[in-house]
Amino acid sequence: MANHVSDSSAQRAAEPFLIGALEHELGILFVPGRPEGGSAPGVKLDGFSSEHRVLAEAYARHGVLKPAQRHKVATDILKMIYVERVLGGTWRKCLCFADEAAAQSVQGDGWLAQTVRTFGVEVRVYPLPADVRDAVIAAQKRQVMVNPSL
Repeated sequence: MANHVSDSSAQRAAEPFLIGALEHELGILFVPGRPEGGSAPGVKLDGFSSEHRVLAEAYARHGVLKPAQRHKVATDILKMIYVERVLGGTWRKCLCFADEAAAQSVQGDGWLAQTVRTFGVEVRVYPLPADVRDAVIAAQKRQVMVNPSL
């Protein structure tokens, strides 16, 4: 059975590679889910380390982000800021991208970039293995959505 055109399983499958690259760079292990001690219902992170006080979110999109995709990234940033506030103290917050063009959405002079700098969110870019990258790009081509003519 073929995937629905909007299926994002390829992107979700790529996110652990990004978290793994961050683990390798920082020399620590992450677990996905909800950090202990938090009273943030329904908030799940792509990765965190309570021992090292690090929160991580991953975004596997390749290319310039569309408005809805920028909204998803903004939501991930807000989620990390919220979890940090709920848990207390200062946590290292890392936002991992698979592509420089996608990472540009949180760099530069825009309000989202200013938010990243103001709240100390670190932006990382890690290349995906070729087969994973190709699957993400193929999924993105399927996911192109247009409004039908009325």
